[in-house]
Amino acid sequence: MDRNSILIIRTFGKNDIKQFRSFLRSPFFRYSPKVLKLFNFIAKQPHTFEWNSLSDEELHKSIFPETEYNRSTFTSLFSKLHSDICNYLMITNLMNKPLKMSDHLRDEFFKRGLHELAGKLIEKSELQLNNIDSVDAAYFLSRFELAGDKVNWFYLAHPRTNRKKMLQDIENIDQRGMYLAFFFTMEMIRELDNLLSLKNTYEIPEKGLFVTRFTERIGLDGIIDHLIKECEPGKYKSVLEVNARMLEAFSSLHNESLYQNYKRAIKKHLRHLSVDDRRFHFGRLARYCILRRREAGTNLFENELFLIYSEILKKGYYRSSVSKELPAELFRNILILALRMKKFEWTKRFIDEFSGELNPKRRKNLKNYAMARYFFATGKFEDAVREARGIDLDDLIFKLDIRNLVLMSCIELRNHVETAEVLDSYLHFISSERSFSKNQRKSYGDFAEAVRQLLKLQMSEDPNSEAEYKLLKRTRKHLPFRDWVMKKFEEECRRVVD
Repeated sequence: MDRNSILIIRTFGKNDIKQFRSFLRSPFFRYSPKVLKLFNFIAKQPHTFEWNSLSDEELHKSIFPETEYNRSTFTSLFSKLHSDICNYLMITNLMNKPLKMSDHLRDEFFKRGLHELAGKLIEKSELQLNNIDSVDAAYFLSRFELAGDKVNWFYLAHPRTNRKKMLQDIENIDQRGMYLAFFFTMEMIRELDNLLSLKNTYEIPEKGLFVTRFTERIGLDGIIDHLIKECEPGKYKSVLEVNARMLEAFSSLHNESLYQNYKRAIKKHLRHLSVDDRRFHFGRLARYCILRRREAGTNLFENELFLIYSEILKKGYYRSSVSKELPAELFRNILILALRMKKFEWTKRFIDEFSGELNPKRRKNLKNYAMARYFFATGKFEDAVREARGIDLDDLIFKLDIRNLVLMSCIELRNHVETAEVLDSYLHFISSERSFSKNQRKSYGDFAEAVRQLLKLQMSEDPNSEAEYKLLKRTRKHLPFRDWVMKKFEEECRRVVD
């Protein structure tokens, strides 16, 4: 039986439970006392209740002890409950979006021939949009939809009887096209940036991507410049200028002044950026610093990156319109940077404070992951392995992190047998996981080979010149954990000499 309704109910707070009970009692949605009883039973159970331990028959007996179990009837009750929950969520979601509500209501007024009411609602919606300071793609989509209704309303309620009305009609249509251009531009910038970010980690199809080919062909930079010139000073121009400065900064990474211009533009126009765009642009500032550091192969921009991360945490710029949680990937990036900079006390406070902001279902595993990395960085290798063994994360990058950590910890502990076993498993993982790019598979394959040579040195009383040569040759390339590899290599050579 599909018990997805239980999963949803477990996300309900006290207010949701109270409101949904009232919702279920509404005759408009075919009120069913049995569905209400089923909901009440589920809602009363603690989060630790083991639903999977009960069969459908046992669950039925717990809720309806007075009636005989019938599989078809019980399945229908769960189905009805799930349908009611979905209706409740859709309605409450819509109620929190007044612009969307107005859009649907205008549509109904038009269908019913209530053109005067539609006109009044158009004026009200325009006033709502004019009073919004922060604008993003969703804002321009609302403007586009409203402009479309305005065109329809003007056509139905104001026949083109003179030149003035005809010019007004043309202006309405032109504005609709303008808002579409704004929406298109904002969304294409976001799509392009997301794909370019993924390109650094995952294999991109050989024929390339539609978005990159399309934006190159149309000249996205030129479109943005044109829209900026068309705008009067204000919120539209502000958000476009921020995006223009972003594209400039990333088009010429070596020009630090362009990065500073981008950063200043964000802070200057912050009030006009939506919660989603604040998150987006501060994330891009961090990405710029990461790219500069990676490109230079040094700690260039490390302090700047730490300051950006600190501001993101302090101001809550990791939150979005759909989630208040701290993204796992951002949690990981901040953790790695702080440990690399040896800010150990700060890192421990960060783990304790912000692990509570993670997704509740992943919180325990991610906190264990963070502590494993913290223990490794502070030289507590047995504790690191212990924490790592209990982690169950599906994300590819976290799985790789854990394997790297365990492999290096085994070398640190000089556990030769376990190192050999972990290394074989590691090599199989790297070679079989096709989601990695070719460069990544090569890079981590080189790292595994370096660890193999380290293991040979650990087990030998004589430095092996061939092993030394191979290891040094590999460490001259871009190698993951290069500093650690070189440090362990030097330690082993000193041990043999001494």
